[in-house]
Amino acid sequence: MKMKNTSKKILFLLFFVISFSTFQGCGVWNDFTTYFNLYYNTSSLFNEAESAIQKEQKDIFALTEPNVPSSASGSLNKVIEKCSKILQFNSESAFVDDALFMLGKSFYYQKNYLKALRKFQELIAKQSESEYVPETELWIAKTYFQLKNFSAADKLLLQVIEKSTADKEDELFVKATIVKIKFEIGAEKYSDAVKSLKSLVNVSSDGEINAQAKYQEGELLVRLDDKEEAAKAFAEVSNYSPTFETELNAKVNYGKIIRSLGKEDEALELFLNLLSKEKNSTSFDLLNFETGYTYLLKKKYEDALTYFGIVDTGFTNSTAAGQARFEMGYIYEKIYSNFDSASIFYLKAQSAPSTEEYAPLIKNKASVFSKYDRLNGEQAENIQKLKYVTDSTLFAKDSLEFVIADSLAKIALLEDQTQNVQQQNPQQGRTRNFGSTKNSESTSSDTKKSVQLKAPVRPNISGDSIKVLLVKTKFDLGNLFYTELDCPDSAFFYYNDLVEHYELQSQKPQVLYALANYYLARDTIKADSLLNYIYANYQHESIVNAAAEILKKPKIDLKYDLAKDLYREAEVLMQKDEIKSSLQKFLTIYEKYPVSEYAAKSLLASGYLLEEKLKLPDSAAVVYDSLVTKYPTTAFAQKVSPKLQTYKKEKERIRVALEDSLKKIAVEEIKKKTEDSLKVEMEKIKKKSEDSLKLELPKNPVNAADSLKTIETPKKETPAAPDSLRKEEGAIPPQANLLFQLKGNKEKFFLREDRRQFLFFRTSSTFSI
Repeated sequence: MKMKNTSKKILFLLFFVISFSTFQGCGVWNDFTTYFNLYYNTSSLFNEAESAIQKEQKDIFALTEPNVPSSASGSLNKVIEKCSKILQFNSESAFVDDALFMLGKSFYYQKNYLKALRKFQELIAKQSESEYVPETELWIAKTYFQLKNFSAADKLLLQVIEKSTADKEDELFVKATIVKIKFEIGAEKYSDAVKSLKSLVNVSSDGEINAQAKYQEGELLVRLDDKEEAAKAFAEVSNYSPTFETELNAKVNYGKIIRSLGKEDEALELFLNLLSKEKNSTSFDLLNFETGYTYLLKKKYEDALTYFGIVDTGFTNSTAAGQARFEMGYIYEKIYSNFDSASIFYLKAQSAPSTEEYAPLIKNKASVFSKYDRLNGEQAENIQKLKYVTDSTLFAKDSLEFVIADSLAKIALLEDQTQNVQQQNPQQGRTRNFGSTKNSESTSSDTKKSVQLKAPVRPNISGDSIKVLLVKTKFDLGNLFYTELDCPDSAFFYYNDLVEHYELQSQKPQVLYALANYYLARDTIKADSLLNYIYANYQHESIVNAAAEILKKPKIDLKYDLAKDLYREAEVLMQKDEIKSSLQKFLTIYEKYPVSEYAAKSLLASGYLLEEKLKLPDSAAVVYDSLVTKYPTTAFAQKVSPKLQTYKKEKERIRVALEDSLKKIAVEEIKKKTEDSLKVEMEKIKKKSEDSLKLELPKNPVNAADSLKTIETPKKETPAAPDSLRKEEGAIPPQANLLFQLKGNKEKFFLREDRRQFLFFRTSSTFSI
């Protein structure tokens, strides 16, 4: 378009000078003012924007249109604005077709395809004699493709190609053929695209376009699995004018193809030659990877690891780094059987971008080895816990060793930090070494990776529980090795270890089946023995039919409920009033087939027999409770639940009442015993008091009618009441027994029991013991 604009501009200026000198006309003046006021600036803006957009398109055969850079986006908006002014205010000028063509292409670049189509169609309809018509038809075909109108696009595109061939418009033919190739690739018509590429090269005189066409031809032939022709196409790229990147990629692809054809030495020589040239330094990651991969195919694994290692450490964020790490993981896994190292590189490969070919491979291996790391860690942890449970001194020993190791690590870290500070801030007057010798020593502390020490943990579960966890982990590891890591011998190690050293429960049939599979290719007698054992003893497990298929035996109907027949037998017995036999069968169903749908129903029937037939409500309640507890969501449990709750509440009420009665009886018994004990103690105290006072009886006999005991006042001073006796002033209470009265003293002494105390009274004071 630039060439057309330039020639048009020159012709227009010459015509304007001649015409203006001959006569003055309005049309000529209108074109002149339009050109200088609008068209010139508009076309310059558009050419700059289009150049910027085309620079974004690295591959001319890419299916997607290039993005509009920010620098060109504003220019396109200005072009649309100025072209609209030309159409609005200068519709009679000679630049209408230019304006329409620029408008259509601007809308196309902005991906506003409907508006672009309208402008292109308007140009053909209103400016049918314009020199832009043939190219506009090509742009209409491109727009149809973007609008998914493929039939119209194909038809119009073929017309453009035929017309350009007939008119020998090679430039238009090349442009149209490029569009045709892009959409043949999009439709996966690779053979047709190869033919179109060959015809393009035959017509085109542009060396760069031809080089890209040959490169594209090679890639399509690879997809068609025609490796020899693909190698020829890549080799011919250098015969044209390829860019540096296109030529280098063509050589790399050529090396990869001849390597796949068995010419490994020739490919290796090519890659090493490319590596030796400094101009290829921007692609050293790719070249090192291809060199390492060639060594891998030649089974020179150490050389392969060397070149892969260069990519891994020197080009950490490149696409080749992810591929190199994957291949390193492969070598450690498949060649050296070093699964720990393989895991490191497979997981590390995820951190780098990758190709469409390698991405799913890396994802799969990373997933497998993440599982391997987890299971391996769980196994080691459970084994250690089991040791702690069986040997109580081992935990204390390991804890002590951890404390020592952790302290030493902290001291070493502190020393490294101190050394760093001293190196970064040397003391004044010290000689500083700026030499490069032993440079690694100055940065050693930066590169050291501190080992994270893990403190031992005392198990909080029993040894049996740890063994259950260990069995599951070992079984999962065996399955991982057998199915995903394709290491049957390692899988056999875990399966056999489980059978010989652990008590298996639910996992036993699966472990035996896995062992049988291992023996199928090695020892058919052992395999058949294990499979027959599974078939005979685990007919309720789904694994039984896998064994039956190998043994060619009838498969077991796992949906058939063995409890069904037992339940019918129990019902028949119940109808015959054989209650105890019926009850026994119902309970057997629950015990032997707890997961059967008849288990809950059997418990309900058992409870009914105990409650209604055998008149054992307590036993019935126990059965109902099992029903509600084990099968709470069943209709049977919901049926008896209200009855069971009422029963439990009544039992609780009776229990509480019984406890209250027993408490009252116990209180009464205690009270009676206490009273008897108190009376005995009172008699003892009374006797002791009489003896201690040593009272003299009067010489004259006491009058029987006198209720008081009169004695002479002793010459000795009456002893003081003991300190332990509490004195209280007060009147003599009723029901007190008179003990004695001192002679010559009107005070009287009484004794009575009050609140489990013996109270002594006299007319003036009271004290108690």
